[in-house]
Amino acid sequence: MTNDGEINTLGITALTAGPYAGISIVNSGNIRTRGAFANGIYATTVARNSAVTIESSGSVRAEGPLGIGINAATFRRSSPITINNSGELFGSTIGIYTYSCTSATINNSGDISAGTGLAIDTEGANSFIKNSGLITGFVDLTPSADIFTSLNGGEFNASNTSRFRGGDDLFINHAGGTVRTAALSMPAKTQGFLVLSGSRIKGSSPWWMGGSATASPFRTRPAVPIRFLRAPASPPWLSIRFLAGPDPSPILS
Repeated sequence: MTNDGEINTLGITALTAGPYAGISIVNSGNIRTRGAFANGIYATTVARNSAVTIESSGSVRAEGPLGIGINAATFRRSSPITINNSGELFGSTIGIYTYSCTSATINNSGDISAGTGLAIDTEGANSFIKNSGLITGFVDLTPSADIFTSLNGGEFNASNTSRFRGGDDLFINHAGGTVRTAALSMPAKTQGFLVLSGSRIKGSSPWWMGGSATASPFRTRPAVPIRFLRAPASPPWLSIRFLAGPDPSPILS
């Protein structure tokens, strides 16, 4: 399915029920929906060997109540989801939502955001996010092993709490990647958090991090300064707060 024009009604919807019935959607046009529960792009397969691939270089905006910019799901084995976004993507509730029994890969070189702040929400099997564009808000990933990679030129303007949940998760910030949590004038208490469980953190771009960890097993491999505050009694999370700006000033408790 290909769109290079303008859609202002119900967006793009695709559903298949048989095996070996994958879905491929290419959008280079403008999609704008305003109805309740409306999706900018919706794609679901319910049988095995039925992958979903979505390429969007245009503008996708689901502006109605409970709107989702891209909503993709695969319910059987050997059915990965791949979303490549190089355009503008906005959902009033969620920017991108995926559920997969196989895996979900999101490559962003565009702009992803949501009215609630929930830019990306993934459920099911492992999810892999590579960002060389702009992601604004927070992410909520699967209980499986997830990887978030911030590439050269990528910006993650984090707010609220990003949850990586269970699994052996990995957050990577490459040289040239930027993680921001607030304007320089905002107090640290208002800034965003990344909450990971059993997770690893790697960085090669100049940033300053602070956080706290319990005695629960975890591995950190930062290539940048990191300071741990007093460990809380519970829950068993490794919480990382990325400070705004280059000054590693003390973190407010």
